[in-house]
Amino acid sequence: MKILPKFTALLLVIFLLVISTGSVLAAPKTAKVLPACSGNCLNGSWPDQTGCSSSATTVLSAYIKNGSTNIGLVELRFSSSCNTNWTRVTSYIGTSLLAGEIERNSGPDGGYLCYNNPATPGCLGSDAFNTTTQMFTPQVYAPNNPARATGFIATGGNTYHSCVANPPWSC
Repeated sequence: MKILPKFTALLLVIFLLVISTGSVLAAPKTAKVLPACSGNCLNGSWPDQTGCSSSATTVLSAYIKNGSTNIGLVELRFSSSCNTNWTRVTSYIGTSLLAGEIERNSGPDGGYLCYNNPATPGCLGSDAFNTTTQMFTPQVYAPNNPARATGFIATGGNTYHSCVANPPWSC
């Protein structure tokens, strides 16, 4: 009979220790995802796979229009943790054929670069359209170089586009 009170007292002490130090069953804190590399080695990589999208903001945006109707949005995105830019294209008319390009002008961060949906360097005439409501391009390292984002929506046999750019670039 004396064992039961000692066992109960031991359980009470363990319970109080767990409560005062935090639960031993608590889930561990998740570490922030960091890219495997930095700088120009991020060129052509995907912002969501590198963790760069977690610190992203929209720097510039413009509507993609069919006449006076806004049918979508193109955004120039920037990651403050990775110093990278990419394009995000959103359809306002439901699932459509979307494409995008991200360009980096020549400057202190390196030479001219252009990527489109399938991460193909050199975008001229090589855009691949995806059937979706939103898409984004691979990223380019550009903390100092101007960047330009172009978005395309193909619908009803026509292709509409818009772009945004850091000065001195224009669209």
